[in-house]
Amino acid sequence: MRHVTHTYRWQLSRGCRWLKKLSLSWCTLLTDVSFAQVARNCPLIVELHVRGCDKLSDGALVQIANNCAYLRVLDIRGCHLVSQSGLDALAMMVPSCRVLFIDASAGKQS
Repeated sequence: MRHVTHTYRWQLSRGCRWLKKLSLSWCTLLTDVSFAQVARNCPLIVELHVRGCDKLSDGALVQIANNCAYLRVLDIRGCHLVSQSGLDALAMMVPSCRVLFIDASAGKQS
């Protein structure tokens, strides 16, 4: 799924309102803007893997926080643009998230 197009992501997210688990790991074309569609259209998601999606930043975490209240597992390893403020927003808005996979350097942006 590494080279999924913007149109395909939109179609995928639109048709998956009941989706519970999704892996978009290593989809290097995934940006905060395109990810916002997934977050808005998959509100029941409980497990999300976006490992290696290196264009995702705090904006993606804000979209998750605002739209994915049932999230329990999130893998953001390799999302090096995520900062502490994005992690804080996620923790505050999605208390159901019990498993968070992050890199040791996550949230330590200069």
